[in-house]
Amino acid sequence: MRGLVSHEFLERFPERIEHVQMHDNRGGRSHLDDVHLPPGEGIIEFDSIFRKLRRIGYTGRVTLELKTEEIRGCLSSVRGIINGDKDRASEV
Repeated sequence: MRGLVSHEFLERFPERIEHVQMHDNRGGRSHLDDVHLPPGEGIIEFDSIFRKLRRIGYTGRVTLELKTEEIRGCLSSVRGIINGDKDRASEV
């Protein structure tokens, strides 16, 4: 599994996806780089990931790994990303 990017994993093992944890980050390989940022504040391309999840029929849980106040601030745009609503997703 090591080395597979998210898109490859989604295509090869859709039956293994039970739940999605969502937060952004700025990249890096150190444990110090694993910052939990609101979607849109880092480098993760959520639109393409959720487009692929919709394509494979994923209807499971999505968990935002953020502070409560960060969740409140981005919830509408996150719903747009998950549902493919470009207008709401652009609020990020």
